[in-house]
Amino acid sequence: MANINDTEQWRSFIDTYRSLPAIWKVKSDEYKDKNKRNKAWEVLLNNLKEIVSNATLDDLKKKINNMRTCYRRELKKKEKSEKSGAGGDDMYEPTLWYFDLLHDFLGDQEIQIPGDSNLDESDDQGIGNTVGTKRKMQATHDTTKDQYLQKAVEHLDFIKHQKLMKDEAATYADSWAVSYRKLNETQKLYAKKLLMRFL
Repeated sequence: MANINDTEQWRSFIDTYRSLPAIWKVKSDEYKDKNKRNKAWEVLLNNLKEIVSNATLDDLKKKINNMRTCYRRELKKKEKSEKSGAGGDDMYEPTLWYFDLLHDFLGDQEIQIPGDSNLDESDDQGIGNTVGTKRKMQATHDTTKDQYLQKAVEHLDFIKHQKLMKDEAATYADSWAVSYRKLNETQKLYAKKLLMRFL
């Protein structure tokens, strides 16, 4: 898989990704619509194929995951630097060339770890801070729940696809396994010996 170098093709890829909220904006209606999400993946895959001609959907999802992981790492360093009170030359500046391109639309999509707060600890607005923190934690919880549900749906789709792909031998093996489990220990032993003769 090609490296993400600072080229017009990769910039175009990121622009296309940005234009498809169905695959990154978790709380949007488009994201919740599986058909729209699948179509968006197809559009982005076609864009990736302009860079990597033999790219698959799996390749695309891995590439997006890698990009977002690198982005999150840089974002975490930047936020840590800001919270530490570092200023001027000591402030961390992201080195990832596409950081700003992703940050423009993914900045508010990243999940914050519950208990971590974006609020400055020296900010003493009292009850306002508590309410803000609770809202952020609730939003984090909702986003995490949405992601777990999405993963569960994808897993069920995968299982359904696997069942459709079963051939005659797999079906026969499954039915044989059910019958085998009903045998007593002596019968299981004879069944194994008989089967070993044909292997």
